[in-house]
Amino acid sequence: MKKLLAYAAAVAALVSFTSCDNRPNPAGEWSGTVTDNVPGEQNAMDVTLNFDKDGSVQATYVITAVEDLNGNDSIVTPFQASVTASVSQSGVWQYVDGEDDEILVKFDKNSINVDISPDMVEYRVNELTGQEVPDMQALTPAVIAKYKGAYKDDFARRNATLLLDDVKVKTNMLKFEIGKTDYVFTGARAK
Repeated sequence: MKKLLAYAAAVAALVSFTSCDNRPNPAGEWSGTVTDNVPGEQNAMDVTLNFDKDGSVQATYVITAVEDLNGNDSIVTPFQASVTASVSQSGVWQYVDGEDDEILVKFDKNSINVDISPDMVEYRVNELTGQEVPDMQALTPAVIAKYKGAYKDDFARRNATLLLDDVKVKTNMLKFEIGKTDYVFTGARAK
């Protein structure tokens, strides 16, 4: 009986040791398009994730959305604009204790940076007439600040902590689930 218990303990230790060695290593740069959990009313955003071997992670998101904007003093009719925002944030990642294929990512809300420059805004149509609105002035700093604040708040709320489940890493592919949604990112694993 003692031999059987010793053998079972040795097998359990070997399985535990092997499990740690089989954990997926996400270190590398990965890019993909996300269509779920996108801030605002956008349908998709391009995401780049940089996982370092030291446990740090950097995320960059590019979001292009068609926004309804109000006119200014010289133009009183509402219009639409395609606004592209670049959002970045940093954090840390770690394996979930007792799990071989789960990674917990925690982002620092104070690291969120949102960039919307006037050259990232393309005016589209006058909503009342359907006509293109030429010679529109760039968005005012107050309007840009409003969008930056909205994106910053949204990312701080939605992306504070992410649990990547069923993580699989191949040479040029990172697959994982968040909730019940599957994600596939392509890129390069760090060497």
